[in-house]
Amino acid sequence: MNRLPVRTRIAPTPSGFLHIGNLYSFVLTWLMAKSRGGSVLLRIDDLDAARMRPAYLEDIFRTLDFIGLAPDEGPSGVEDFLKNYSQVHRVEDYLQFINKLKGSGQVYACSCPRSRIMAENPNGIYPGTCRSRNLDFGSGAVALRLALPAESRVQFCDVLTGEKSNISLTEEMGDFVVLRKDGIPAYQVASLVDDLHYGINMVVRGRDLLTSTAAQIYLAKLAGLNAFSTMQWHHHALFKNEQGQKLSKSAGDMSVRMMIEKGINREDIIRRIASLMNLPEKPFKTLYDLQLFFNEHSFIS
Repeated sequence: MNRLPVRTRIAPTPSGFLHIGNLYSFVLTWLMAKSRGGSVLLRIDDLDAARMRPAYLEDIFRTLDFIGLAPDEGPSGVEDFLKNYSQVHRVEDYLQFINKLKGSGQVYACSCPRSRIMAENPNGIYPGTCRSRNLDFGSGAVALRLALPAESRVQFCDVLTGEKSNISLTEEMGDFVVLRKDGIPAYQVASLVDDLHYGINMVVRGRDLLTSTAAQIYLAKLAGLNAFSTMQWHHHALFKNEQGQKLSKSAGDMSVRMMIEKGINREDIIRRIASLMNLPEKPFKTLYDLQLFFNEHSFIS
């Protein structure tokens, strides 16, 4: 059976300066695509305007250029991105998708403040408080949530490791938001709609997004978008700081920008990425050196 050419994406958010974990994910995505003769799109998730800063947006292009990672598609720079690729240009597409979800009868309005949800459920899982309140979709500051059935398991397989995931959205997320109170479509919706818009058929992301993957698969099925069922997935390991916590842009973990300012050069960073990939010590100087090794040897993430 003929397979479609691989189309994947790197999808940074301009909410902080990129760190080595972000760069690892981008390079791994690029390597997996190139080893399969595929292409890579640069998609920047800027829908949350409150967290975006111009300096963070510029950092994305500067860091990719520094490491030598040239996407095959997407914006050439900040101006091109804002004019042609920003998610604000696709808000209508996201809202149309949410309207499809409304037609399923599983969407309801919720007025619960996040502070109360966290106070009652420290794990952040929403207990369905507003399910039976029948609030009007247009009644002021309300979010729209998806009413999950008692059994909402989603299964998918890792294209690289063969690992099988079997995730209960009811247990892991509860009735999750599809439209925020401020009128901004939720990440789960925007990411799914964008991947379909760009014809993406392989997604590489961190293991912290396993439940997001499950949510997006569930949403696609609910909306009758069967094309999403053929998506290939790989969820890679996460990397931690010296305190044993997941690297975070918002928490100020050491950024690639800071590493460069300290005099760490591209070859040093590429060798560090190779080390994170459990590759043997080799004189890797460019991403193409990694690509050659990746193509010639079995790879363990």
